[in-house]
Amino acid sequence: MRIARPVLAAVAVAALLAGCGTRTATDAATTAAGTAAAETADTATVAEVATASVPQTVAEALAARQQPHVVDATWDAADVVDVTLDGPTASADGAGVLVADGTVTITEAGAYRLSGTLDGQVVVDTASTGTVRLILDGATITSSTTAAIAIVQADELAIILADGSQNALTDAAIYADTSTDAPNAALWSADDLTITGSGALTVTGSANDGIAAKDGLVIDGGTITVTAADDGIRGKDYLVVNGGTLTVDAGGHALKSDNADDATVGYVALLGGTLDLSSSGEDGVNAQAILVGEATVTIGVADDGMHADADMVIGGGSITVSASYEALEAATMAISGGVLDLTSDDDGINIAGGADSSGLAGPGGGDQFAANPDQWVDISGGSITIHAQGDGFDSNGSATVSGGTLVIHGPTNDGNGAIDVNGTFELSGGRLVAGGSAGMAEVPDSAQGWASVTFGGTVAAGTTVELVADGATVASYTAEKVFASVVFANPAIETGAEYEVLVDGVSVGSITAGVHVGGMGPGGPRG
Repeated sequence: MRIARPVLAAVAVAALLAGCGTRTATDAATTAAGTAAAETADTATVAEVATASVPQTVAEALAARQQPHVVDATWDAADVVDVTLDGPTASADGAGVLVADGTVTITEAGAYRLSGTLDGQVVVDTASTGTVRLILDGATITSSTTAAIAIVQADELAIILADGSQNALTDAAIYADTSTDAPNAALWSADDLTITGSGALTVTGSANDGIAAKDGLVIDGGTITVTAADDGIRGKDYLVVNGGTLTVDAGGHALKSDNADDATVGYVALLGGTLDLSSSGEDGVNAQAILVGEATVTIGVADDGMHADADMVIGGGSITVSASYEALEAATMAISGGVLDLTSDDDGINIAGGADSSGLAGPGGGDQFAANPDQWVDISGGSITIHAQGDGFDSNGSATVSGGTLVIHGPTNDGNGAIDVNGTFELSGGRLVAGGSAGMAEVPDSAQGWASVTFGGTVAAGTTVELVADGATVASYTAEKVFASVVFANPAIETGAEYEVLVDGVSVGSITAGVHVGGMGPGGPRG
C-alpha cells in the first residue's frame, strides 16, 4: 500500500474545507432548466453564441480562408535544361540560364535540373509567364554572402526534390545586403512557393530563417531537414504541409505564418506528413490560425507547443508535445478528432490566458477570473491526455465537451487546478478524468453524470482510484504524480447515485455523484 487509507471528501472534507464551495446535482439541474428556458425563448447560450460563427472542422476552417496555391510539379523530360554546378561556376545545356561571378540566374519559365556543388547562389528572376521548376538532383549550394536560393520574381515556381537525391542549401552567417526587401533565409522566395518530390533536402539558415516565402508556402513532399538561427520554415499568407517528412530545429519558431492583416491568411495548416519540431527559444508552431488534419506532429520547445493568436482547429492526426511552456494556446479552439499527448510546464490547454504568474490583473489588465465570451474551447472528439504543472485545462471563456476522451494529470500545488474555466463548462458527452491538487478543483456544469473525490491530504503518485457500484467499476484514475482531487464524468455515472471509492483496491468510503466540495466559497472566483 502506498498510503494509509486517505480521508475521503464526501464524508470528511466538509470539515477539512470549511467555508469552501459545494456544487450539487441541484445546481446542474438548475443550470439545465435555465438553458432549456433560454432555448425555448430562442436565445442561445454563451457558448453557442461564441461558436456559432466560427468554423469548427478543418475543412470548414480551410474553406473560409485564402486557398493555398499548389504548383503543378510535372514536366516533360525532353524539355529539361541540365545545369551542372561546379565550384564557383556552372554550365547549362540550354537557354534561360546566366552564369556570372558565382551566381546562376534562371531568366525564363521552364524546367531546370540542378546537380553538383556551387559556391555561390542560384537566383530565379523572370518576368515571363509560365512555371519555373527547379529540380534539385544532388545539388549542394553554399553562399558566403546571402541566400543559397533566392526567388526574386516568377509567375509560378516549384522546387522538386528528385527521387533518391540528397540536396543541401546553406546561406551566409552575415548577409551583405540586410535591407527590408532583401532575402533573409537560406531558401527565400518573394512569391508563392511549392516544395515537392521524394528526395531529401537539408537546409541551414545560418543568419536568420531556413525556408521563407513572402506570400504562401506549400510543402507537398520530400524529406526536409531544417536548422535555423531564427524561424525554421515561414510563410506569410500561409504555410501548408500536405505531406513529406519535416525535421526542424530552430532558434525562433519552428513553423510560422505571420500575416495578421487579413483574417483569411496568416495561417499554418498541417494536413499530412510527419513533423518533428524543436525550438530553443520560441513556439513550435506560431500563426494567426492553426489547422491540423492527418499530420503526425512531435514538438519539444521552450515556449508554446502550438500558439494561435486567433483560432486553432484540430480534426485528426497525432500531436505529441513532449516539452513546452504551454502545450496549446489560442483564443478559440475546436478539437473534433486526433490523438493528443500534451506536456507543459504551465497550462496544458490554455484559451487566451497568459501566464499563471500574471497575477490578479491578468494579461493586459482586468480581472483574470472574468469570462470572455469571445474565447472558448469545444471538444467533440479525439483522445486528449494532458500532463501539466500549471492548470491542465484552462479557459478564460467557456468550455464545452460533447465527445472524445479528456484525461488530465494536473498540478500538485493548490494555486492551480486540473480544470480552470472562468465561464460555463458544459459537458454533455465524452469521458473526463481530471486529477490534481484540491485547492482550486472545479467540476463541469454537466448534463452528463459526474463525480468528485477530494481527499483530506495528498495521495502518492501511482495510486489508482476507482468508483464502484454493485461490484462494477464505472470510472478509474491512476495518478502520474501526487494528487488530492479527482473529477470523473462519463455516461456510466448517474447523478445522485452512491459510489464506493477504492484506493489501490481498498475501500475508503463512498461519495454521491453530482456533489462537489472544494474550490473556493460561493460568490468567490472559481478555480
